[in-house]
Formats: sequence, C-alpha cells, structure tokens
Amino acid sequence: MLGVKASVQDVREMALLGADFLETILFASDMKDWNTTAGGFRDGWEGPFSVHAPEYHITGRGKDLVDPVAPDPVRREEAKNTLAGTMELARKLDAMCVLVHPGGIRPSGSDDPLPEMNDLLETFNSLERYGIPLYLENMPWFYWMDDGLRFESSFCTEPDDLKDALGSVDGILLDTCHAQLARKEGDPGVLMDFLKLEDLIRYVHLSDAIPPDGEGLLPGKGVVPWDDVIGGIRATGAPVLPEIMDGHRNGGEKFALALEWLKENGMN
Repeated sequence: MLGVKASVQDVREMALLGADFLETILFASDMKDWNTTAGGFRDGWEGPFSVHAPEYHITGRGKDLVDPVAPDPVRREEAKNTLAGTMELARKLDAMCVLVHPGGIRPSGSDDPLPEMNDLLETFNSLERYGIPLYLENMPWFYWMDDGLRFESSFCTEPDDLKDALGSVDGILLDTCHAQLARKEGDPGVLMDFLKLEDLIRYVHLSDAIPPDGEGLLPGKGVVPWDDVIGGIRATGAPVLPEIMDGHRNGGEKFALALEWLKENGMN
C-alpha cells in the first residue's frame, strides 16, 4: 500500500493523487472538536486512513510539544490526554493504525534529565484499551521546531531504543530520513540496522536526506543508498508513505513524483 499525507484543509486535493490510503496531519486547532475533524476527513476521502498523532497541542501555557516523557509530570499527563484524544479520532475514522513520536525533544545543551522509558511505556499502555495498532517512530538527532529553532532528540534515534518499547506498542514506524540522520554526520549504517528488524517494521515514512539536518527530500536528492535500502523496505511488506517536505504544494506535486518513483522501484 502507498499513501500520502493530508490535512482537513487539503484532504480532497490529496485524495486525487491515487494513493491507497491517507495519513492525517493534525494541527492544534483540529483538537478543539474531534467530531468535526473526523467529519472533515471523511467528507474528503472514503478510503483507509492512518492517523499521525499531533506534534503540538494547546495547554494552559500556550502551544507546546506533545511530550509523553517530559520531566514535568503535568506535561506528561497533558500528552497522555492528547494521545487518548488522537485514539478517539482514529476510532471514529476506523483507522488502520496510529503513529506517534516518542517525545524527549530538548534544547541543545539542555540539562534536563534524560527521558525515562518507563514514562513512555506507561503512556502507551494506557492507550491499549482502544484496540488500535500503535506504531512508534524513530527520530533524527535534531528536531526542527515550528519557529525555526533546532532542538535535539534525546532518545529513540537508534534501533535498540525502539526495541525497548516493544510490548507496549505494536511495531515500528521506520522513517528512512530520520534513520539516515540519527547521527550528526549521517550514517547509513543506522538505517541498515533498522532494516534488520524487518519483522518489527509495520509502517514506513520514505524520503531522502543530507547531513546534518536536511530532511524530507525526494528520493535521489540526498545520500540515502537506495540500491541497498529499497529491497529491505519491500521485504517488510509495510505500507509506505513518501514524507516529502512541502509535498502537498501545487496539488501534491512532489507527493506525486515520489509515488511514481516508488512504483518504478517495485512498491505498490
């Protein structure tokens, strides 16, 4: 299966690209009324959905990252509530899965304590009651904030981190770009190590990358060794979605190019 990303605002347009499924992009404003958000998506697409949990939400402090491993227990509880709301949306859409970031994003040089895997597992275990497959995404060493600042990931960049979460999630969302950029210098070895977890990879975000922080590029525009990688991705049998920067612009022009590349390389 091949998919594309869509927001409530452009779901009708993205539905015209001929993908097998759509992955929801959720903004803080979409969380005001989950019923309205679900209706907006369903009005534009009758096919299968995957639901990506929002990166940000609105709290009493304003806009904040959704962080289930924040040092502050209040922020952890807020993240848990937002993820529970995301699961409710997925239930309304009869979604095939929910995709989630691990959190743990910190300013460079932060002296905050390292995330506790137990905090992450506690949150994920609380979501098990929804009965919807939950896939955890690997992260790059950096994280672009929406104000242009570059923060850093503090865990879940390497395969062993994600393996520690299994049992509380249903599998791994492999992001090829994030794996290539797991380290500042870029390292295709990390991506190849992820592909050794073939049986645990349930979903793929596919894009190219240029170290140290160039992400979301069309395949062939970066340094990912696709000749070595594409066979491993096919072997997972997982749904694949090209996560291309600004792919939605001009009617999804870059998404369409990426879908064509995937089909030319035996993905369908």
